[in-house]
Parts: sequence; C-alpha cells; structure tokens
Amino acid sequence: ALLLSIALVRMMGNSASGNFKSNVGSVDIELDFAIDPERGQDELRSSGYFFNEQGECRNIETNDRVGRFPSQQKYEEFGAALERYIFFLLRDQYKMIEKIINSTSQDTDSEDDAQPETKIDSKSNDDDDDENDQKQSDTTTDADHENTQSNSEKPENADNNQLKKKPEKNGKPPRKPRATRSKIDANKLAKARIYLSPNYGEKRTLLLLIPGSGAVRAGQWARSICINDNLAAGTMYPFIAEAYKRDWGVILFDPNGRTDHGRIYSDEHVMFVYERWVEKRWLSRPDCAIENVLIVCHSAGGMATTQLLNRKTKYLLPRIRGVAGTDTFFGRASSKQVQAVYRRYIVNWVTSSADVGTKLSDTVPKRVSAGHTAHEYTSAAAFKHIFSFFDAMLKMHKSGGDSKKKDVDSGGGGGGDGNVNEVQKDLKKKKDEKDEQEKEKGNDKDENEENAAAEQTQCDAENDQNQQTDTAKPKDEMDVD
Repeated sequence: ALLLSIALVRMMGNSASGNFKSNVGSVDIELDFAIDPERGQDELRSSGYFFNEQGECRNIETNDRVGRFPSQQKYEEFGAALERYIFFLLRDQYKMIEKIINSTSQDTDSEDDAQPETKIDSKSNDDDDDENDQKQSDTTTDADHENTQSNSEKPENADNNQLKKKPEKNGKPPRKPRATRSKIDANKLAKARIYLSPNYGEKRTLLLLIPGSGAVRAGQWARSICINDNLAAGTMYPFIAEAYKRDWGVILFDPNGRTDHGRIYSDEHVMFVYERWVEKRWLSRPDCAIENVLIVCHSAGGMATTQLLNRKTKYLLPRIRGVAGTDTFFGRASSKQVQAVYRRYIVNWVTSSADVGTKLSDTVPKRVSAGHTAHEYTSAAAFKHIFSFFDAMLKMHKSGGDSKKKDVDSGGGGGGDGNVNEVQKDLKKKKDEKDEQEKEKGNDKDENEENAAAEQTQCDAENDQNQQTDTAKPKDEMDVD
C-alpha cells in the first residue's frame, strides 16, 4: 500500500514533493519565444491552470504553481490537454508539419508536404478517437509496409515490371519475384503523431529527436517537468529553436503510442518513421541534399537508436556525425561499422553531480556528466553542451573531408575521446575568452582609476607647490594683476 501511494504521488506530479520542488528552476534554459497566456489555452484554462510567458504552469486564480490534483483522473485529463497544447505550439510557433501514423483513413502523404493550417484552439488537435484524424493522416497499409524499403536497396535490375519471365517448370508457373518488404510488423505500429520541420529534406543537416518511454509524446522530454517546472526544460522546444538557428531540418518521433492490444513498440515506430520519411524519401536518392544526421535520444530512446544504427547501415551510418544520449542506454553494436560509430560519434550525458561534460568513464559509448542528478532533467541540463558537441563534430567532419566516412565504412574508429575533449576545449576556450574579456574590463577600470588617482595626486602636489611658492613671494608681488 505504501509503494502504491508513492507511485500515485509521483504520477500526479505533486509540486509539493520536496525532492521535485528542489529541482524546480535548477536548469538554466529558456524558451526562444514568449508564451501567449491566452492563445490555444482554452482547454488548459478550463482545468484551472495556464502557462505564463515564461512557460510556467500557474493557477488562474492564485498564480501559484501546480499543486496536487484532486484525483488521478483529473491529472491524466490535464496531461492530455497539455499534450495537445504542446502539439499546437509545434504547429503554430515552429510551423512543423504533423503526420499521423496508422489511422484508418486514406493515405494523404505526398512528396510535397503542404504547410498545415494553423489552428487557434489547441483542443482542435484531437485525441486518439477523434474522427478528424481521417482528414490529415498517413495511413499505414500493407502496401506501405511492402514498399517502405527504398527502391535503391533492391538488387540490381530487380525492377519487377521488367524482369524476364522464366519458363514454366513441371507445368507450374514460375514463382513471382519476392517483393522488397520492410521487416516491420504492421501489428506493432501504433497510432502516433510525428512532426517534420518545413523542407527538412532540403537541409544539409538533419536532427532526429527521440524521447524516452512513459507518458511523453512527440515534442516532450518529461511531462512532469512541463507541469511542475517549465516548458523549456520539459519539452524539445529549445532543441528545435537551436536547430533552426543553424538551418537544420528536424524530425520529432512519437514512440509511445499503444496498439489496439495495448502494447508499445518503440523500436518499430522509430524504424518505420526513419524508413518512410528519411531513407525512402531522401537518403536513398542520388541527389539527396542531406549530408549529416544527428540524433538526440533520451532514456529508452537509446535502444531504439541502437536498432536503427544496427539495421540501417547503407545510407545512415555514412551520414552520422553525432549521437547524444541523455541518461540513456545503448545495446550491442552488431558490426564493426556500428562499433566505429559507437567509438567516434556517440556520447551519453548521464546523471551526475559533476560539472556538465566531465568524463566519467572510458566505456564505449563514452559517458560524461549531464550536470544534474535527476534523470528527467538530463536533456535540459546537457542542452548547451550537446549543441557544442554537434557543432564540433560537424566542424571536424568538414575539416577532415571523407576520412571520417571511410573510417566508418571500414569499421575503423579513431580516438573517440578526442571528440569529447575537443568539445571541452572549445567550451573552456569560450569561457577563458569571456573571463579574459571580463578581466580586461576590470583591468581597464582599475587602470582608469589608477590614472585618475595619479592625476589627482599630481594636481594636489602642484596646488601645494603653488601655495608654497605664493607664500614665499614678497607681498608686493602677490597682488600684481
């Protein structure tokens, strides 16, 4: 009974909990825009709460932070409303394109993704049972699964429409050529929403954001942080904003949907989204603009990333430039090529009281401190360090030419520690430069003060000397005009 009570308190997101309350505001991270306290928040306000300009959830009447909800049901209802509000901001603020997987409607997906119509009320972003899904979704049919694999991965000259017919044998018709099928079981694909940044396939760098397990959907790292702390620390908004600043494409995964049987198959979701919206549509094309792929995966998202790297070696591995795990775990690498990626390109920021980026072990993949002791805060705490890591890896690849690509193709793997050290050096250099600037400002101030003091001293000395001279003069010389 005691354990059940503790579990319920955690699920209810009670900000009165001492442990959680001590973490509120513990991460230096902000939204890149001011939240409108009214727009899109009708459903949230009907529950008695709203998000202020800083992205903090507040009580409408008292402006206090969220306390205990009267029941688990009320908490879940508010969580569902929050989920829809986060989706609304993805479309409204970041202009991301929503795709719904495994609906029952006709597949409306096309090569040219139209800009979605902005909806003012976040409640219009329906829940799982709303019929409006049929108007804007991507249906997963058997044909979709059969054709998910890129045509370029078929054997040479395997165009089924042009294969020569073999003569009948023993009076039996020849076998039909085996279709290229995805290995994903359609029964393991739950209904889910993913989000694509505009023109993501035309960008040089593509960022994939994969959350962990639990009550989080696309765009979220931790629902409890969104409710009890702020949206900046609990959502992927800062990651999207930084990617946009660098002109990167972004895809948000949604691996926690449940199938009709109530099961969650995160690996299959991640694999399907990658196959359909990344590899089939872009990476397998000879004129593909995407040269670099970066991944951020939190918690259980690391295992889905492992499966992706192990199974998608042809087009994905040569483009991997960095994988940032946040308190996650990775599975076993299935080949030398993947082992090389583990050594060279993956860093796992884990819970630790040490300064962010501090190396914690010599394991592969590398483990460094996220600068926070709470699991759910690791993505937000390591946010700035992760992007410095990505910037350094992209810069290193650009300066190294094709050497890194050949390294991965051949299964080699240069000194992995050098990549983290490079980031740490870069951060230390920036810090030293900032300290030096502050020091120079301080020196200038001290020097100015010293000069002023010296000038004052000299002036006082001259005045004293003049007074002494005047005193020594004859009286008749003192008053001459």
